[in-house]
Amino acid sequence: MAAVPMSPDDAPRPSHLNSRLSTSDHYSTGLDATPSPGFRASQAPRQSMMASVMRPSSMMRPSVVTDLSNNFSEAKIHDAHAQVFASDVLMEGELTKKGESGLQTWKNVSRIFVLRGQELSYYTIDSKQRYGALKGTWNIAGASVERLDNSSFTLKLPNGSSRSLGAPNVQTLMDWMTAIAVGAEAHIVEPTMDLSLVDQSRTTHVILVRHGHYANSQTPSVDLHGPLTDLGVQQARATGRFLHDYLSQRLVLKRFPKFPVYHSGIRRAVETAERLGDAFPPGSLQLRENKLFREAWPGNPLPKGNRQQLAREKLDNMVADCARLKMAYRTMFRHLIPEDLEFPEHELSEEQKQHFARTFTVRSTQTRVNDRFRIVVCHANIIRWFVCKALGVDPDGTWGRMRYNHCGITALEIDSVGNVQLAYMNQTGHLETTQLSEV
Repeated sequence: MAAVPMSPDDAPRPSHLNSRLSTSDHYSTGLDATPSPGFRASQAPRQSMMASVMRPSSMMRPSVVTDLSNNFSEAKIHDAHAQVFASDVLMEGELTKKGESGLQTWKNVSRIFVLRGQELSYYTIDSKQRYGALKGTWNIAGASVERLDNSSFTLKLPNGSSRSLGAPNVQTLMDWMTAIAVGAEAHIVEPTMDLSLVDQSRTTHVILVRHGHYANSQTPSVDLHGPLTDLGVQQARATGRFLHDYLSQRLVLKRFPKFPVYHSGIRRAVETAERLGDAFPPGSLQLRENKLFREAWPGNPLPKGNRQQLAREKLDNMVADCARLKMAYRTMFRHLIPEDLEFPEHELSEEQKQHFARTFTVRSTQTRVNDRFRIVVCHANIIRWFVCKALGVDPDGTWGRMRYNHCGITALEIDSVGNVQLAYMNQTGHLETTQLSEV
C-alpha cells in the first residue's frame, strides 16, 4: 500500500487554520472575539517523562557514539520550549497499528494518523488512499515513546496503556517519535479569534542569523560551550546595529516595544543574541531559548562520492536531526505562532502610516506596514536546511552546496496561507570586509 504524503512537510498550513479533518469552526459567529491567548491551566509545564525511555541512539554502533554533538538524545528535544496551537497539525501520515486485545492478537492494520496539538487521531484508509472513518483519538499530553527497532516504537500513555506502531522506514519512525515527544511536553494554546492577526494583508518575516565567530574545539561536545571571539562580538554588534535600523525604519519597534529574539541555547548563539541587543533600547528585546534550533547534521551535505565519511554521517544521527529540524520548521515557519500573541501590537498614527507608505509602499509590495517579524539566532547547517525546504528541494545531498558566513542573515517570508518564500540568504553587507569569516 502506497504511503500517504505528509502534508506538514510538503504543504505547510498556517497556524490559525485547522486540519482539513477538523470538525471545529473556530470562526463561527457568536464566539468571543478576544479570547485569552494564555495557556490552558491543565497544560502547565510538567516534569519530563522522556529522559528514561526515549533513547533512539541506543541502536547506534559504538563507533558512532564518539561524536557527541550530533548523537540524537532526549536532551535535544526535552524541554524544547515548544508552543503550539491546539489546532496545529504537527505530523500526519500512515502507520501500522499493532497490539493485543484480550487473548487475540490484532493483525497489523494500516491507519492514517494525525497529530493535532496533543490529540493523536487515527482513521481508516479508503480504496483511493484517502481518509476514511475516524477510529479513535489518544491524548498524548505527558506521554512517552520508546523505540523498539528500525521500524516500530511504543507509545506509552499517561493512563498506563501502551500502543505499538510501525513505520515504513527509519526516517518516518524518527519523525513520529520526535513529533510525539515534542508535542507531549508542549504548551498548548487555543487558536485566536482575532482575525486581524491572520489577515491576508500581513506577511510574516522570519530573519535567521548565524551566530558569530567563536572559539571552537576539535571535541564536538566542547563546542557547545565555545564563547564568541573578539571578532564574533564585533560581528554580532554590527548585525545588531543593522537589524535595529532595519526594524526601526519599518516602524516595527514602534508597533512592538517588546520584541522576541529566539536562540538555540548554545553558548555562541546566546552570546550573539545578547550582543544584538546592545544596539536596541534596554529591555526591548526578549531572548527566548528554543532547543529545536540547535546545530544539526541533517543528512548528507553533498552527493555521495569519493570523500571520507565523517562519524556524524551515520543513519541514526542524520534521521534524528532531520526529524528535529522538521519540527522546528513546522512550529516556527508559520504565519502565526502562539508566541506572537504574547507581544501586544501598538497602533500606528495616521502620520506614521503615511510616512511608511511614502518610504516603502512605492518600492515594494512585499513590505507592508502591518507585517510581522521574528529573529532566530541559530546555526549554519540548519539555516541551509531550512532554505532547501523553503525552495522545495530535497536537503539531502544539497544543503552542503551552500557556504555560510558568521552573522550572515537569511530572510524567509510566510503569507497568510502558509506559503514560504526565500527573500535573501547569507546577507553580509552590514559587516566590514575584514569581519567576514566562515569556519
